[in-house]
Amino acid sequence: MIAIPVLASKDPAMSVAFWKTLGATETFVYGDGVYGGVCWKDVEFHFYRTDDQTLLENSLCRFNLGAIDPLYKELAPHGVIHPNGHPENKPYGYREFSILDPFGVLYTFAERLL
Repeated sequence: MIAIPVLASKDPAMSVAFWKTLGATETFVYGDGVYGGVCWKDVEFHFYRTDDQTLLENSLCRFNLGAIDPLYKELAPHGVIHPNGHPENKPYGYREFSILDPFGVLYTFAERLL
């Protein structure tokens, strides 16, 4: 089974371009840019167009990994780390950090500590 997250975007073509700057490969941009997709580090995800800012700012995607510190070092120079999203050990047993895309969608990268 493969899961493909489908995330909100004001401009799917711009979301694809954002992820390309982080090393993703464009999978597609459909039609006039209402739908798009990328493959990033063996994970595919898609973007659909919406103007609903509340939906954008309340959308999120979580990636559970082995170790997050190397990825943090890779992404930090791009200026995408959430202001409150630097690596931190959480009381629920995960070490996490988060990034924001240009439209406010939150992506969290976590490693299980327990």
